[in-house]
Amino acid sequence: MNIKKFTIGEFETNSYLLIREKKAILIDCPGMSEIINYCMNNSIKIEKIILTHSHYDHIYGLKKRGDIPFGCYKDEVEFLLNPYLNLSEYFGENISIKPDFIIDSDFEFCGKIIRVIHTPGHTKGSVSYLIDDKIFTGDTVFSNGIGRVDFPGGSIDEIKKSIKEKILTLPDKTEVFPGHGENTTIGEVRKWLMNLLNI
Repeated sequence: MNIKKFTIGEFETNSYLLIREKKAILIDCPGMSEIINYCMNNSIKIEKIILTHSHYDHIYGLKKRGDIPFGCYKDEVEFLLNPYLNLSEYFGENISIKPDFIIDSDFEFCGKIIRVIHTPGHTKGSVSYLIDDKIFTGDTVFSNGIGRVDFPGGSIDEIKKSIKEKILTLPDKTEVFPGHGENTTIGEVRKWLMNLLNI
């Protein structure tokens, strides 16, 4: 599986196109124009969009997705529907959008199993996606920090638990693809994170 990374918008939000056999899944949707142009130029069809969580900078591009279906974890639906919870009202957008499908279990894409890992803390319905030795963590953990917990639905206790029990249990060589910033590995994250969070 090939991975194409896009960094989009004023918050430099990462979006990842997972490509296999000219088909693709898009993880998070901060914008669509650049991604659609890339797909058109390379004869790639986006099958669906899956969200790690529903904050404004990760969903802004959904309004330009056309007929591409998108989904989120079940606990994140209320955030998508509520401009206060998804933070869009702070930017004058007032995004309220219903997902086309709910992500509540692992699924297959072109012969690859995508494992859905519920990692609450940044939001109530935050998830990470594990594919082979690669994990897409959204805003749960970055190369040099963790996601904010002062937004609606955030919890420092929950994010610490998610990281300790569901992220740091992965092998050190596992590649980490975060929602912002540079890619890293679980081994590198472990070095600084255990001291920072005292876990």
